[in-house]
Amino acid sequence: MDAADEHNPAPIAELATTVGSGAASTAAVVSVREAAVVLGISRAFAYELVARGKLAHLRLGRRIVIPRRAIESMIAEASANEPHRDESAGAPSR
Repeated sequence: MDAADEHNPAPIAELATTVGSGAASTAAVVSVREAAVVLGISRAFAYELVARGKLAHLRLGRRIVIPRRAIESMIAEASANEPHRDESAGAPSR
């Protein structure tokens, strides 16, 4: 991933296609496992974020689902809080 992509993550719909196909790529919510894959974290850590209230979720009976907008918001917030680096400062001189 280059520096331009770092602050402009791919839309969640594109990322979800790596998890599965069909309804998963168009659904308004995803499973905790799918959210973990999209966020690049373990399933256990995704459940921990849900338990701590750090990842918005819905309970549908016994099932926990994550709204796509919650994932998008989490990514946007993390990108906004990340310090911007001067790419030229770290480049080796020739």
